[in-house]
This record gives sequence, structure tokens and C-alpha cells, in this order.
Amino acid sequence: MKKLILFAAVALTITACNNHQAEVDQANRQKDSLASIINERDSSLNDFLSSFNEIEKNLDSIARKQSAIHVNVD
Repeated sequence: MKKLILFAAVALTITACNNHQAEVDQANRQKDSLASIINERDSSLNDFLSSFNEIEKNLDSIARKQSAIHVNVD
């Protein structure tokens, strides 16, 4: 009887370790997936900010040229 309980405990321990490794592997895959999504989001955000800054520079340039034209006309 004691051997049966010992065997069951060893089998349960081995099974629990295998399930734990599967959970760790799944967590690592999920972490990699989330890291990829975050990198893509950051890249998109950086592209947006770059475009926004370029538009802002162009608008400032237009405002300066418009002001220079106004000065020349008067």
C-alpha cells in the first residue's frame, strides 16, 4: 500500500512538472507575441509623430512665406 501511494505521488509530481513546462512555453509564446504587437505599435506611433512634425514644419514654412509676401505687397 505504501509503495502504491509513493508511486502515485511520484507520477503526480512528474505529471505536474510536464504541465508546468507547457504553461511556461505558452507564457513565453504569449510574451513574444505581445512584444511583437508593442513593437509594431511603437513603430506606427513613431511614423505618425514623424509625419506630424513634417506637417508642422511645412505649415510654419508656409506661414513665414505668407508673411514675407504680405510685407512685399505693402
